[in-house]
Amino acid sequence: MRARAPGFRRLFAGAAILGLLGLGAICCEQVLSIDGAVEVRGADGSVDAPSEGSSDGPPMDAADGGAGVDCGIPVPDDDAGCGSCVTRSCCLQMSACGGDKPCRLLETCLLACGSDYACRSACVINNPVGGQIDVPTLDTCVAVSCSAACGMGCGQAGSYTTPPDAAPACETCMENPTKSACAAARACATNLACEVSGHCAYGCPTPDCRAACANDAGEDNLLVVAAFTAGDQCYAPCRIGRNWTCVNNVVWPQTDGGAQQATLTINNQFVPNALIAPPVPGVAASACGLTDDSCATPLSTGTSDDAGVVVLPNLGPGFVLGFQGYFQMTAPGYVPNVYYLSFPVSQLNAQLVVSMMPQAALTSALSAANVTPIAGRGTVWVQVADCLLLPGTDVVVKADGLDASNVVYYAGGSPSLTATSTDISGWAFLYNVSPGTLTLHAIPNDTGVESSKATLHVRADTMSAVTLLPTELP
Repeated sequence: MRARAPGFRRLFAGAAILGLLGLGAICCEQVLSIDGAVEVRGADGSVDAPSEGSSDGPPMDAADGGAGVDCGIPVPDDDAGCGSCVTRSCCLQMSACGGDKPCRLLETCLLACGSDYACRSACVINNPVGGQIDVPTLDTCVAVSCSAACGMGCGQAGSYTTPPDAAPACETCMENPTKSACAAARACATNLACEVSGHCAYGCPTPDCRAACANDAGEDNLLVVAAFTAGDQCYAPCRIGRNWTCVNNVVWPQTDGGAQQATLTINNQFVPNALIAPPVPGVAASACGLTDDSCATPLSTGTSDDAGVVVLPNLGPGFVLGFQGYFQMTAPGYVPNVYYLSFPVSQLNAQLVVSMMPQAALTSALSAANVTPIAGRGTVWVQVADCLLLPGTDVVVKADGLDASNVVYYAGGSPSLTATSTDISGWAFLYNVSPGTLTLHAIPNDTGVESSKATLHVRADTMSAVTLLPTELP
């Protein structure tokens, strides 16, 4: 079976658009692009924090820092006049950032890196800022008012999207004048709502959290355009689908309490060469507790409308960590599907995209993989994700108790008889799996360190599906 051609726009329908919001933060972290030394950064990009009793941060002596001292962040003077421009045009935003410890540490670290984009990437990794507003507010001001003076180029893409060793090549690609990625990045850099969405999304390790970022900021279109453009044009140098910098550092977002519900958008991403996965209407869907392997007592039920959307309320109260069960889905002509969450949802209305496979597509895939179906066995569909929730490339999937030969990967849009790791789709299939509990692991070849782990229940003549995104350590 040949699925859709593996273009960047057509991958990872379950979390692609939301995951791309992470890539959409390509334009935010380096707007204060000034060469100069501020001696508070370690060799790994980390910053020496002030003592807990101090709220003033690093010393701001005018004799040492030049411009910016009176505005809360030391900005070294330079020949292009960036420091003076930022101080003159964005002093209020600088003062707000200077009074916010995470913002101050991140921006001070970035300033100390100059044009060293590997250093900038390390700053972002070692100085997380979460969803607070001061960083994007300052960055937008500088992008609008001081882009020429500060040598911002097109937003300095490399830091948020790539690990340190790939950041310089990513930035070079983004600035290539023959590509349109620069204009898309600039459009996001100069739009506050886009900046807020990007920073919020980058700080979210789960799809429903990222969906909420887009909704709250109200400007996700620019992010998606910037992300798609960068992905199409700079896929390899920006190492898209191969960002593992969050592994062993993931912390699940907690809920604020209150009754949770899930809004599922159900599609069919197995249509050959389709740019957009079509919706699947008429799906009978149920939300099921994690220990209810047969969904004998569903928490909620519903049927998808013409847009493939179904709302499933009553998932639980969502204290601390939210719902982490599975969704059971059936529709005429489609393989019965149970989609397991490898993460707890954190939103009161968790917006998730899931996919179903037509029976004919499964038959074709089995034939392409030289697999004869065995009645009473199940199929497992895995989609690996990296730290930006993009399809994980060159990842080995292992299943406890099963030989590696049981895992079938895709290559060039079709099941491969020789591939030993995921391609840019992030897909892996296990066929003719005996019913029962199965634990899966994802190990990127880039690092050799397990990024994901999830346990699901395999049913007879049913497809069990899961997205293996980087998981929190037990």
